[in-house]
Amino acid sequence: MREEMKAAEQDALDVLVNLFDWVDGLGSQPTMRVVSHYEESQNIVANLITSLTAQMKQLWWRVHRNVQEGVRKVRQTFIR
Repeated sequence: MREEMKAAEQDALDVLVNLFDWVDGLGSQPTMRVVSHYEESQNIVANLITSLTAQMKQLWWRVHRNVQEGVRKVRQTFIR
């Protein structure tokens, strides 16, 4: 039983050594490029939201003015 434990321990150690050798052999990944693209996409989304928000505010004010003008005309016509 003790011999089997020693053999299993050695096998596990060999697997770990092979794993770390494999990891050491890997090349670096271009994470800066990924981060750069992510930041760029975040900026695009932020700009879109800012633009759409500004357009919605302009539209709201236009609608608000038209409604106010309509209310004023109704009052002038029916409530003198």
